[in-house]
Amino acid sequence: MFNFKKTLITSALLCSTFAVSANSQLPAAVANDGTIQAETQQVQPAVVQAIGAFILAEAKSALISKAKSFIKNALFGSGGSAGPSIVLLHEDSLAQIESIVRDAILRSDVAQFRASFNTTSANLTDYHEVLNNNVEDFLLLTLLTNDVNSLRLHHAFDTDYNPTSFYLTHSYGLVAALTMSVMTENVLKNRFSEAYARTVARGLATKLSQLGAAADVKISQSVRLTGPTGDCSGIIIYSDKTNKKEQLPSDWEADYNFEVTPSFRRDCAYTVTDTLSNRSRRFDFALYGEYFAANQAMALYNSWQDEHRSRIKGSDYTTLLSRLNSY
Repeated sequence: MFNFKKTLITSALLCSTFAVSANSQLPAAVANDGTIQAETQQVQPAVVQAIGAFILAEAKSALISKAKSFIKNALFGSGGSAGPSIVLLHEDSLAQIESIVRDAILRSDVAQFRASFNTTSANLTDYHEVLNNNVEDFLLLTLLTNDVNSLRLHHAFDTDYNPTSFYLTHSYGLVAALTMSVMTENVLKNRFSEAYARTVARGLATKLSQLGAAADVKISQSVRLTGPTGDCSGIIIYSDKTNKKEQLPSDWEADYNFEVTPSFRRDCAYTVTDTLSNRSRRFDFALYGEYFAANQAMALYNSWQDEHRSRIKGSDYTTLLSRLNSY
């Protein structure tokens, strides 16, 4: 596990994928000059996919406080970092998706989209450098605005062109956060109205919700829990080893005082399968017992579904969606 000594947002973006609440962990303040000041601190890898939702919360805060710039300090280190580390988190997200996607067209789109995202990052870095030199470059801000509009409207997210666009739900969430960062900057520079920025945020929320719903359908179709067919009631074998057998009642422990051994047909089992990761696990009644087999199978079923939701949708999906709608 690594620690990243960076400023507020950039350090959080580099952390691993299991997030805690960014609101309570990552405070920011507005300085006298109206810029967002980020605290330098150690951020553990426990903080992070919540960064998209955190950025949206800080963007809204910048609007309320009438800050002079959101991008100047909130997305970069005060010492002038190489660029917004949201790109690194996005790279990790795309790499995970590529590991489970076998569709050649989507893989090609992902490669193209990565290049576009990195171009946006480079322009964002340039804009930050211009601001650091106390220069207002509205031409560069216009270019950056065009960049994020191209990203959010990229055909990789178009369900008509790409029926498997739901795999990119997490990427779209990061794009949404980046888009609203630039929209917020435009509002603070009196180029866009707050009403227009809110309209963009609602549109992003609608699209993110559609992708997330499609991802849920795919996950539910891919991770399945199946049980045995027919009667799997246990068989009582008396402790005296006699050949007398009978069906084991559901309350047999209360009704029988003698030692018994339940046995089950060999096909009596719960099986959890996951076609996204090509894995499966079987829980035999004879090995686990019927009750424990059911509990273990259900726990694994839920765990694998949650794992895919975190990977495909991002762990901050629900919060990010809420903040887009309330921007």
